[in-house]
Amino acid sequence: MIACNSVRPFIKIHPPVLERRRDSFSVQCRVDGAHADCIWFEVDRDPGILKVEQIADAFVLPAVLGAMARGCDAHLDFAVSESLLLSLRTALLPLLLRLHPDLFPHATEIRAEGAIRLPSPTAHGSATGLSCGLDSLATIADLLNLPASHSMRLAAAAFFDAGNHDPLHTGEAPSLFTARAVNVGACAAEIKVPLFVVRSNVDAWFPGVFARLHTLRNASAAFLLAPSVRHFVYANGVPVWATRLSSADSAYADSVLLPLLSTEALTFHSGTPALDSIGKARLIGDLPAARRHLNVCLYEAHNCSRCEKCLRRMLALDVVGVLQQFGDVFDLGRFARARSWYIGYVLTYAPRKEPLRELASAMQATGYLGQWGFVHRARWWLERVRGVVRRRLRLPVDKF
Repeated sequence: MIACNSVRPFIKIHPPVLERRRDSFSVQCRVDGAHADCIWFEVDRDPGILKVEQIADAFVLPAVLGAMARGCDAHLDFAVSESLLLSLRTALLPLLLRLHPDLFPHATEIRAEGAIRLPSPTAHGSATGLSCGLDSLATIADLLNLPASHSMRLAAAAFFDAGNHDPLHTGEAPSLFTARAVNVGACAAEIKVPLFVVRSNVDAWFPGVFARLHTLRNASAAFLLAPSVRHFVYANGVPVWATRLSSADSAYADSVLLPLLSTEALTFHSGTPALDSIGKARLIGDLPAARRHLNVCLYEAHNCSRCEKCLRRMLALDVVGVLQQFGDVFDLGRFARARSWYIGYVLTYAPRKEPLRELASAMQATGYLGQWGFVHRARWWLERVRGVVRRRLRLPVDKF
């Protein structure tokens, strides 16, 4: 670490350097005194950058939070958006210190100059992250439903590598990010919006597992789109009425975090804030691209149709009566075989888990269960016994 007046260590983040290529660009900040020597992003297309200062805010969150996690001050040798700098100092950093004391044991001082980051003259409309998950496609459907003249009409989509894509668990050569990007690209082409694919090393700068700070991780990459769009709509996984300060998943605090990230040039919004997973399942049923590209699996580049996430999304689609339209992306036969015991699992654990509580309430409200709730619960306990026996016999068991 670099000593600061022999009292507190600090890391120094140099101004971002832009390197243009034929159809893409990379931008990085050299860093002194940290565990890594730079923070970098690579983007497969230029959003219309006129000067590197337009995208400098992309480096602020990884630099500042990376420094705070290591008990250092952060010296940024470039101008930071005035509003973002104020939010960090007065609200965001104090909130993170209270919410994540294990990740951020000490406060940090930010040394940087603030600047008014005026909107780009070429920026218009909104962008959102496109992962082809349920939350993502529901946000896409919502934005596409806006009138063509609306100031937040969808103008671009983005696919970020911010630390949530691991290598394929099968051991194959392509990364999960690369494999998923193929499906995302096809979906973007079908809905006719430009797609920005962003790779980065921000995972090395944000402490903790991805879910704990995913809003801030993805927002750092979203700043790269400021020259092209005026708004970034973050696909929230939690309805606004479930807002709370959770140390496990930042989605529960998006309605608090996103306004703190907005700048003069780029405004952050929560996507479909009034919809739970059932409402989103109903919404994407009317989006043709969703029927061909919905991808929710925890483990594969395609839907395995047997992990808990796949089964949860299939059940939501079935409850609203549109699952049969998704036969191109799910194995409906496998769901039919697992349906009864999975319903039993949902009913059993709904009191403890918010996503399952949504499903259980929807099944009750729609009459989906009929009079057979006790049968489904019994099937789940039989499935648990079966799983234990198969594990002891060292036979394969579905990831669940």
